[in-house]
Amino acid sequence: KHSVSNGTVSQPEQIDSNVLAFRLAGDELWYKKNNGNVSSGDLFRYVQKESQKIEENVSSFSVSDSTGIIIYKNFVSENGEETADIIYWNGKKACEVSADADVSGLICKTSGVAFLRNVKKNGGELCIYSKNKLAVIDRDVYNIIAY
Repeated sequence: KHSVSNGTVSQPEQIDSNVLAFRLAGDELWYKKNNGNVSSGDLFRYVQKESQKIEENVSSFSVSDSTGIIIYKNFVSENGEETADIIYWNGKKACEVSADADVSGLICKTSGVAFLRNVKKNGGELCIYSKNKLAVIDRDVYNIIAY
């Protein structure tokens, strides 16, 4: 990390080490750190000069200033399908959304997250996670066109 004061850049300050990925969300830095597991790492949130561990064994994560943080665990890619357990950071805590979600068609908006889960040959469950609640909207759905 660097800071700028009166046009002068400070010396670098190390935040952490063994970082695998990082993203900025406003004034927060989110990063995944190596925990010794080849396919996952621990997710941290760095804000106001402090790092806070948010979740362990994270496969990946996405960050948006307007929609928040989506955390993916237990990611599996088989036969062209990508599934994972989804966790949503609501600004205060990590909330489990769903297991076995189809992440390839996931749509995240400020109003919530729409996705399919338990997808089989005859489709899957259309789910919406909003206001810290999960609702199954319909079954035998193949694709989400709009949300």
